[in-house]
Amino acid sequence: MFHTIGVRPKRGNTMLHRLIRIATLTTVAACVTVLLGQTVQALPNRWFGHASCTVTTTYTGTISGNTVDYKDTQIHDWHLLPLPFVSDPKTQYSLVWSVSGDGHNTVTDSKGTQTSNLIWRNDGASIGYLQFIVMLSDNMLHITEGPQVRDNSGVHDSNNMTGNIFELQFATSTMPIIAAPTTTHVSGPVSPTINGPVSYQEPAGSTHNTSDCSYDFQLGPVVLQRLPPGSLVKPPRR
Repeated sequence: MFHTIGVRPKRGNTMLHRLIRIATLTTVAACVTVLLGQTVQALPNRWFGHASCTVTTTYTGTISGNTVDYKDTQIHDWHLLPLPFVSDPKTQYSLVWSVSGDGHNTVTDSKGTQTSNLIWRNDGASIGYLQFIVMLSDNMLHITEGPQVRDNSGVHDSNNMTGNIFELQFATSTMPIIAAPTTTHVSGPVSPTINGPVSYQEPAGSTHNTSDCSYDFQLGPVVLQRLPPGSLVKPPRR
């Protein structure tokens, strides 16, 4: 499911942004090392991996006599951490979502004498979860995505305003992913179904295209490594 992005006055950085950036820096970039096929002292087997998808929204046409040239690009990334999610630590894994990209909306009046150009950048993040559970009903592994998350200040435009941006649920059309109960690796392409607007100030009748959409999750032992001094950089203020 997709939701329209709303605009609101710009606000300062939130604790959630700080926590997500710290988690991404420490766990995704440097802290977690996957050790497959090695005899080491490690955490028990955990699921880990990533997914990604790019959504491009375009519109070229006339609205109320004005000529509109609109484009928005969202690059969604997910990092599945080998760390339990608090609501059900036995089957749910923390999923760090982030989105980047940019866009513009250029409007020229009917006389062709005045043009406005709004530009923005997409820079959002939040934390959700994936659930991995063997169902008693069919004795198969079911992988499902948690509720859709959003960033309330994940869009920043040239008028010094911010807007909401919502997670693209990368595998809604194929969820749940079902595999044998002993499966240790699932991967594949996905084709998300887009219903309704997904981007900032999106005109009605826009075209959506997805590309490079895939997931890759594995089950294996992991170990947390100590970061060298100075590796954790304080995230900048927004």
